[in-house]
Amino acid sequence: MKAPRDFYLLAKALVTIEGVGKELDPEFNAVSHAEPFAEKLIWSRMIPRKLIEDSYLSALETRLLLRDLPSEARDILTRVRQGEVKIKFEHKGLDPMLKTLDQTSNRTVFAIVLASLVIGSALMVLSGVPPKWHEIPIIGIIGFLGAGIMAFWLLFSILRHGKL
Repeated sequence: MKAPRDFYLLAKALVTIEGVGKELDPEFNAVSHAEPFAEKLIWSRMIPRKLIEDSYLSALETRLLLRDLPSEARDILTRVRQGEVKIKFEHKGLDPMLKTLDQTSNRTVFAIVLASLVIGSALMVLSGVPPKWHEIPIIGIIGFLGAGIMAFWLLFSILRHGKL
């Protein structure tokens, strides 16, 4: 995965160099300037000694892989038969959605509690239970004040996060 990214960065750098070069000199050609270096790089990688060395190292790695593969495959199959194999599944990119879902559910629960407090306070005011203040039950007034504070807190939280 790293090689394509490096290739794109190199291509971007070459395009940038060519653009700057064209602004300074309209006859500038980045490819003709880079060609000797590219040719030298290709030839340095095509030296027979280097190719033989790379082939030898690849053959050694292949031999080690083929030597260890049967025993490792046997170990994996044994673990599968014994039920010791665990599959780990991780889905990337769900965190923002889970955060939004959590925030939404918290606000919904908060709003339900707020509505219950308003309804309960209204019932207390209508029941006329003492002690009273100006013929209104104090417990109903306290409930409405608490509901008002909670409502402003919910509104502030929504406005603070910028999502109404």
